[in-house]
Amino acid sequence: MPLTWDHSGPGIAPNLGEPSAASSSGHIPISTPEVVDPSQPFEPADFDAEGVRTILTTPAYELRARFTGRGTQLAQLLELTTRAFDARDLGFAVVIGEPGMGKSRMINELAARVRVEHPTTRLFQGIADENAHAYGPVARALTARFAITAGEDPATSRDKLAAELAEVIDSERLTEVAHLIAHLLRVPYEDSPIVTPLLGSPQRLEARLFMALRRFLAAESERYPLFVVIDNLELCGADTINFVHYLAAGLRDHRVVLIGTATAELMTRHPAFGQGDVTPERIEIGPLTPGESEGLLRELCKQLDDIPPVLTAHVRTMNGSPRAIFELVRLLLETGSIFRDDQAWKIDHKALAINALPRTYDELVVARLRVLEPMERRTLEMAAAVGDTSWLDALLALERHGQLGADPDGPTLGQIAGSDDQSRQAVVTAIGRLVEHGWLIDVPQSSIAGERELRFASAKLWSIIYDGIADATRCSYHAVVARWLELHPEGLSPSAQEEVARHLMLAGDDHAAALRFRRAAEAARTSYANQRAIELYDRALASLGGRDLGVRIQLWRELASVYELIGDFDAALGAFERMLRLSWVAASKATAAEAFNKMGRVWRRKGDLKLALEYLSRGLELFRGGNDTRGVAGSLDDIGRALHMMGRYVEAEAKITEALARHTKDGDQRAIATSLSRLGNIHQDRGHYEAANECHRDALAIRKATGDRWGQVVAQSNLAALSFELGELAEARAGWLAALPEAEAIGALPLSALILTNLGEAALAENKLDEARSRLENALEIIDDIKDGGLETACCRHLAALEKIHGNAAAARELAERALAVAQKAGLRSRPRRSPSAPRSRSWPTWATRPRWPRPSSCSAATRPRWAITPKRRTCCAMR
Repeated sequence: MPLTWDHSGPGIAPNLGEPSAASSSGHIPISTPEVVDPSQPFEPADFDAEGVRTILTTPAYELRARFTGRGTQLAQLLELTTRAFDARDLGFAVVIGEPGMGKSRMINELAARVRVEHPTTRLFQGIADENAHAYGPVARALTARFAITAGEDPATSRDKLAAELAEVIDSERLTEVAHLIAHLLRVPYEDSPIVTPLLGSPQRLEARLFMALRRFLAAESERYPLFVVIDNLELCGADTINFVHYLAAGLRDHRVVLIGTATAELMTRHPAFGQGDVTPERIEIGPLTPGESEGLLRELCKQLDDIPPVLTAHVRTMNGSPRAIFELVRLLLETGSIFRDDQAWKIDHKALAINALPRTYDELVVARLRVLEPMERRTLEMAAAVGDTSWLDALLALERHGQLGADPDGPTLGQIAGSDDQSRQAVVTAIGRLVEHGWLIDVPQSSIAGERELRFASAKLWSIIYDGIADATRCSYHAVVARWLELHPEGLSPSAQEEVARHLMLAGDDHAAALRFRRAAEAARTSYANQRAIELYDRALASLGGRDLGVRIQLWRELASVYELIGDFDAALGAFERMLRLSWVAASKATAAEAFNKMGRVWRRKGDLKLALEYLSRGLELFRGGNDTRGVAGSLDDIGRALHMMGRYVEAEAKITEALARHTKDGDQRAIATSLSRLGNIHQDRGHYEAANECHRDALAIRKATGDRWGQVVAQSNLAALSFELGELAEARAGWLAALPEAEAIGALPLSALILTNLGEAALAENKLDEARSRLENALEIIDDIKDGGLETACCRHLAALEKIHGNAAAARELAERALAVAQKAGLRSRPRRSPSAPRSRSWPTWATRPRWPRPSSCSAATRPRWAITPKRRTCCAMR
C-alpha cells in the first residue's frame, strides 16, 4: 500500500523578497583588452621578438611594463587556446598562484596575444570578491556584455538584452533564455511565465539558468571565439563553481577557452573543484627569479638613464612578487627618491640613501601609508571599513558622521548650504589621488544604482589597511556603514540584511546583527534554500548569545524546522532540546509543551513510537495545564498519528476527529488540512475509500488556498496512494511523478524518499523491474541518511520482493529481516487483513481477490513472494 506522510511538517515563513545583485565589469572584444588592475596595465601593441614595448604614460604613478617571465606557463596557455579555437576542443585551465604573483597580468597578456591570431575573439571576464552574491562573477561579465548600466530603466535593460540575444538565439528558445538571464541580472520580466513558477524552487531555477547560459555561450561561440575568465575562484560560492563545471562539460566541442585564477585556498574551500566531466589543466606560477625581478624593475624604471646598483641588488633579494616590485617603485616615487624633471625621471640619491627599502609587500604598504596625507589615509581607512568594495556615498556618510555636532538632528539647513559641501569635495579629491597612486580602482559599472563604486587594488592591500585601523574607530565605522546600507532602497532585501548584520556584528551590536541574520535566514527558508538558511540561523544564534531569551527560543524553533524538513532528525532533536532547556529557564509551560510535542514528532519519524508517545503525551499534559486550546489540538493530532502507525485505528480516529473539531473551531486552516489528511489515511486503511477521497481532496484544496507547497505535495501523494489502492495504477504513477520534482525542489528529502518508494512499488506492480530497482535503491540511499524507520521498513520490504522475483533468495531474506527488525524496534504494526464482510463505503476493486501484478514468466508460484500469490491489499506508503 502506498506510503503516507506525517502532515505536521515544518512551517514556512512569509516571503521577504529576492536578494539584490552586485554587478560590475565584464565583457569587451579583445581588440580593446580590459585592464582589470590599472596598477599593472599593458600595451596590446604588435608583438615582435622583444615583446611589447614598455610605456610610461603621463600620470606619474601609472606604471606600464612589458610582460616579464612566466614563459613556460604562457606557452601552455597559448597552446591550449590555439587548440580550442582551431580544433573546437574546449580549453579549460586554472592558474594557481599566491596573491601578487601576476595571475591576472598573465591572463591579460594571453588575451592580448590571442587577438593577434584571432582578432574577433570576445572576452567575458568576471571577478569574485568576498562580498560577491550568487553568480556574482557571471553576472558582472554579462552585465558588461549586454551594456547594462546601474540605474537605467529596467525596461531599457531588458530591451538591450533581448535585442542582443535575438541575434544569436533561435526564436523558439529566445523567450526562455532572455527571461532567465534577465532574472540573473536583476532586471526581471514581471510575472514571467518562465521564471515565476521556478522562484520557489532554487534547484530547478539553477538548472534552467545553467541551460540558458550554456545555450547563449554556445551560440555566441559560433560567431566569435570566446575567452571566458573568472578571477579569484577561491572567493566564489558553490553556485559559480558548479556553473564552471557545467560550462566545461557542455561546451567541450566549441571554440571556447575557460580559465580561472585562484590561490591554493581554492582546494580548501572547494575540494571537489575540477572533478567534473572535464578536468582543468592546472598551471601554477610561483615567485619570479632574481633575474626576472631585476628585469621587471628595469622595465618599470626605463625612464631612468641608469638604475642605481643599490636598487637592482635590493630587488633581487625580495620575494619575487611582481606586485611587491610595483609597490617598491611607487614608494620610490612617493618619497621623492625618484622624481620627474622635464618629463624625465631622475634619482635623488640623498633621498634614496635616507629612506629604508622594505623587502616584503606588507612592509612596502606600511611605508607608503606613512607618507600619505592625513585626509587620504582617513579616506582609505573608511573605504577599508566598508569592505574590499566601497561606494562614494558610504565614505561621505563616514566622513560626515563626525560632524553631527550637539544637535542629534544634524546641522541646520543654513549650515549645510553655507558649507559649499566641503566634505564631499575633500573626499572626492582624496579618492582621485588614491586612484592615481594605485590604492583604489574605479569600477566602471557600479553594483548599486547611482553610486560611484571603488575597489581596492588587491585583497591583500585591503586587509593590511583594515587591520591597521584602531579598534574603536573601526567599530564606529562599521555602525555607520550598517546604517547607510539599510537606508538604501534595497537595504531590507535578504542579501543586504546579511551584509548589514555583518557590519553590526563588527560594530559590537550583536543583538541587532542577530535580528538581521534572522531576516536573511527567514528569506532563505521561505525559498527553500535550506543549507543557506541553516548557516544564517547559526550566525544569528552566535551573534545573539544570551541577550534575548525569547528570540533565542524562536531561532532554535525555526532552525529545527529546517533540519526536520531536510530529514536531519538528529540535528532537529538537538535544536528542539535546546528550546526545551530554554523553556525551563524562562519558566514557560507553553514553550516546553511545544518542544515536547515537536520532539515527539521527530521520534515518531525516526521510528521509536513508544518514545514518541511519551513526549507527545507530556506535551499534551502541559498544553492542557496551560489551557492552550491550539496546542491541545495539535498534540491530539500527533498522538492520533502515532496510534495509527501502531495499528490502533479506533483510538487514532477518535483523537484525530477531536483534533479536527478543535482546529475547525479555531479556524486554523493548515491544521485543518493536516487533520483531514490523517483522517483520510485512516479511512483509507479501513477501506472507507469515498470518505478517504473526500478528506484528501479537501486537504489539497486548503493547501492550495494557503500557498503551502509542502502540504500540496503531501496531499497529491496521498491521492496517488488512494488511486493505487483502487487499482488505478496509471493515475497513481502520474500523481507521484508530478509530486516528486516539487518535493526535490523544496529540499524535502523524507518526502522525496517516500515518493520514490511508492514509485518503486508501482513499477514493481507493473513488472518494470529495472525501474523498480532504481527507484527503491535511490529511496534507500536517502533513507540511510535520514534514518526514517517507517520508510526503511517499507523500502526494504519492496526490495526483498524484487530480489525474490529475480531468484536472489539470500539477498531477499537479508532485506526482509532488516525490514522486520526495524519495524519491531519501532513498534510498527502490520495493517490488519479485512474480511469481505468488513464495513466499507466502496466496493473492493477486482484486483483484491486475485493477483494482477505482472511478473516474469519464469516466476513460479513456488518462487513468487507471498504478496504476489494472495494479496489482500497493496501496501504503498501514504503521506500522513
